[in-house]
Order: sequence, then C-alpha cells, then structure tokens
Amino acid sequence: MKKFRIVVGLLFVFILVSGLAGCGKKIAAVVNGRNIYAEDVNKQLESIKGQHGDVFKGAEGKKKEAEFRKKIIDNLISEQLVLEEAEKRKIKVTAEEYALKLAEIKKSFPSEEQFNETLKKEGLTEKSLEEMMKKQMLIQKVSDEITAGVKVSESEIKDYYDKNLELFKDSEQVKARHILVKTEKEAKDILSKLNAGSGFEEMAKQYSTDKSNKDQGGDLGWILKGQMVPEFENAAFSLETGKLSDPVKTQYGFHIIRVDDKKPAQQKPFDAVKAQVKQTIESQKKREKFQGWIEEVKKKSKIEIK
Repeated sequence: MKKFRIVVGLLFVFILVSGLAGCGKKIAAVVNGRNIYAEDVNKQLESIKGQHGDVFKGAEGKKKEAEFRKKIIDNLISEQLVLEEAEKRKIKVTAEEYALKLAEIKKSFPSEEQFNETLKKEGLTEKSLEEMMKKQMLIQKVSDEITAGVKVSESEIKDYYDKNLELFKDSEQVKARHILVKTEKEAKDILSKLNAGSGFEEMAKQYSTDKSNKDQGGDLGWILKGQMVPEFENAAFSLETGKLSDPVKTQYGFHIIRVDDKKPAQQKPFDAVKAQVKQTIESQKKREKFQGWIEEVKKKSKIEIK
C-alpha cells in the first residue's frame, strides 16, 4: 500500500505537505503581505529528516539542512502565489469534487477503519486533511488552466522515441520452474532423481516448500530481469532451455531450476508506445511551463524572506 502522504501529497512536483499556519508565530517569509510561518517550514524539514536522517549528519549535514530549508521556503512561496492566482481567477473546489477525491483515496485502503488509523498515525484530522487536499486540488486546477495550451507534435513524439530507444524495450525473459528445499543435501538428492528420469512437475509437487507454486509443478511463469533475487536470476538466465541447474542457494533455501522457454530483449514498436511517449512529453512541457509561469509571478510579487 502506498504511504498515505504519497497518496495525498504529490499532485505536483514542487508541492510538499503543508502544515497549518497559526497566528502569532515566527515568520519565515512574507508573500504579498501574507505570512509563511517558520513552524510550517520546520514541520516539513523534520518530516524529511525523519525519512532521510543519515543525509543530515555531521558538518555536511548542516549544509544539507540549510539547502532543504531554503527549498522548502521557496516551495511554500510558490504555493502561496498559486493560491493567490486561484483567488484572482475565482477557481474553487466544490464539495462534490472533494468528496470524489476523498472516495478515490479511501479506495486504496482495505477498510474505513484502516483509513482512519492511518489518518491518525499521520497526525491528521478530517478537517486538516480536507484543508490540505482542497489546497492541493486548487493548485492542480490553476496548473491545468496555465498549461491548457500545451501541445505535442507528431515529430516531437517520434524524435523522443528515436533518441530514447533503450526506454522502450521489453527485457529478456525466461519461463521457469523451480523446486525449493531447505538443505543442499535435499537439493542434490532431488537433482539425482531428476537426472535419472523423474518428472520435474511431480517432484515439485512432492518436495517443494514454495507453497505458492508447488501444486502447479513449480511453475513461476515468465520472469523479467530484476524480478528475482540475484543468485536465482543469474542461474535462470544462464541456463539453456530444458536444462536443469545445480542447486542454487538463496535466502529462501536451495533451488533446482528448469527453464522451459526464453524471450530475447525486444524493441517495442513506435505505434505501441506512441501514447505513452506523448504523455511523457506533455507532462514535461506542462511542468516547465507552469514552473516558468511561477518564476515570472515571483518577479512581479513582493516577497520578503526573514
């Protein structure tokens, strides 16, 4: 399951989860007469430090902390300017829109109870969640309006594809079966029986400890590179079709592997990925246009960093 803060927090690349501003607090910046509070900056910084504590250790860590603090303030300034634009354009988030978004988030949880438990764990109330989400939805609406005219040409799509062919390849695959046991002796005994003519599927059903596939004769289906632990992958991808491996030790035990089929790496045809490429380019152009618009607004705004 995705972490809750990721589900509700990444509607745009430069947005960070915002705390709730309070009156009478120390001010970090003033944007067109509106305050950004140090407490909100500190909350975000502490959240980042909690996830990446090692980055902030020692003298170099102090420099990193200052860099992150500066970036957080800059992000909050950008956020405030976008929210002001929403006011100017009379953009609003309706109760219906919020209800739909909240229902979408709740669907990612197995139950209402789990949702409420996660909300509590993240230090959020229903009211603070609503405020945070509506703010982010407003920002997205402004972004959509600012970037509405972005277009992607056929030549741009084809040029991106031609220059990034490695991104559009189907990896090499093997169709494999395995028998998993606890000890090397067991694996060697089973391998001897297989070499003497015993059927692999029957031996897997009888001896394998991998309950997820033993009843299917140890069938693992098609495996892409990077899906299995390195020891297993190295053995499987080096085997010839129909051959048996020697016992392969992994963290799970000892495996006897048989490869039933192979597919070489293949280039995906342009037409198969055209829509994906278009979306990638469009998203990139929208990010650049929106960020460019924000930078222009900053130049025209009265911003004071304390």
